[in-house]
Amino acid sequence: MEGNKDEAMRCLSLANKYFTEGNLEKAVKFATKSNRLYPSSKATGLIREISERQKCGDNENKSETPESNVRNRRTTHSRSEEDTTTTSQSKSYSQEQLNAVKRIKTCKNYYEILGVDKDANKADLKKAYRKLALQLHPDKNLAPGASEAFKAVSNAFGVLNDEQKRQRYDQFGEEKDVPSQHYHDYYSNEFESDISPEDLFNMFFGGGTFPTGSRVYVHRNYRHRNRQRYHQEVNEPTTFNWLPALQFVPILIIFFMGLISPLLVDPSPYSLSRSMYYPHSRTTSDGIKYFVGNNFVTKYSSDRIQEIESDVKREYLGLLQERCWRDKRQQELLIHQARLWGDEKKAEGYRTMTLRSCNELQQLVS
Repeated sequence: MEGNKDEAMRCLSLANKYFTEGNLEKAVKFATKSNRLYPSSKATGLIREISERQKCGDNENKSETPESNVRNRRTTHSRSEEDTTTTSQSKSYSQEQLNAVKRIKTCKNYYEILGVDKDANKADLKKAYRKLALQLHPDKNLAPGASEAFKAVSNAFGVLNDEQKRQRYDQFGEEKDVPSQHYHDYYSNEFESDISPEDLFNMFFGGGTFPTGSRVYVHRNYRHRNRQRYHQEVNEPTTFNWLPALQFVPILIIFFMGLISPLLVDPSPYSLSRSMYYPHSRTTSDGIKYFVGNNFVTKYSSDRIQEIESDVKREYLGLLQERCWRDKRQQELLIHQARLWGDEKKAEGYRTMTLRSCNELQQLVS
């Protein structure tokens, strides 16, 4: 019971959040779960307060005026007309595609969404995801709700393919009393994948908006628009367009400013890279190499040179910090990609790889 205290406190925090937002259904669900994991007076009091709020809401619903009922009937009528119009317009999807979307909406856990058993391995998860992703991708499936169903499939795979997330989901994730119409809100709030649906799809199928095999899916009016644009371009008279030439004006300005700037501004006394203006190399007391001009020693005093070397060290540390941050981001991406394909050995190798910029930065700071 003591081991469930942290999870109970988390559920209680979510219950308070939903209660403040006015979502009493989710508030009572998480408050009940918190009280079940670790009974407390706070959870019991919150459940009692939610019950009183729900009773007050029921009384308000009973006292609705005839005018509001007429307004509701008008809204319902307008929505039904919109649904009828949408149904009559879109017949660019099959009944099989619509049934696939409806099946996802009725699923109550991630295993049902992917259509696999709870003991399925990573190969089974990848096979199920590949099949459903091709079937539900919005570029191919234009049925209503296909986009949400595609996101649900991607989220389910992202969680179940991660061992830690899957273990936590098996322990706390599945709720028997979750209404089916709120399946997307529940899954996206409680257990989310670390990668977006489109990025995950591109990692499986090698980039692009949608993998095209023997068939190519295009919009019906695509060729018509291209043909119309072609005839329009043929009929238009040929005139010289100055706009592309004007785009190079800022580049020319920057180029000339770079040429004359050394003549207008006092140049820096040093540089971290060798150039025609800084041909001679020097080294600070910390071992940082920098480059100076021909008359550096005669132009600056010893005190001024010490200040310059302090500036060199400060600039070099900033450069190392930027390189270290970039190397760490690259390392995290490689580890995540290796885990996605189930290669723990390669992930461990990326985790222990040497980050030279970070090591050099630590040596200089220490």
